[in-house]
Amino acid sequence: MNIEELHNIAITYTDNMGEVIPGFKFGITNPRLFTKYAYFNFTLQSINKDINREPPAVGGAPGIVVNRDTGEVKVISFSELRSLEANGDFK
Repeated sequence: MNIEELHNIAITYTDNMGEVIPGFKFGITNPRLFTKYAYFNFTLQSINKDINREPPAVGGAPGIVVNRDTGEVKVISFSELRSLEANGDFK
């Protein structure tokens, strides 16, 4: 899959998550490409574009990977992200 297809899959996935904390939903950063996966960091985006405020600090998963062959999406943990960065895989 090309980068645009991977990005669209990631956007659709995060859009379908809806409101994750009051007033905010997940967005994504540009992908970091690995051999098997494209990794996208989560960002918080205001649902109401009129509200110009910083999102609250939250903890949890850092982002998602999209399999570059199948388009399968997985939310990954910080330890899986470290493994992906070190080894190119998170298993």
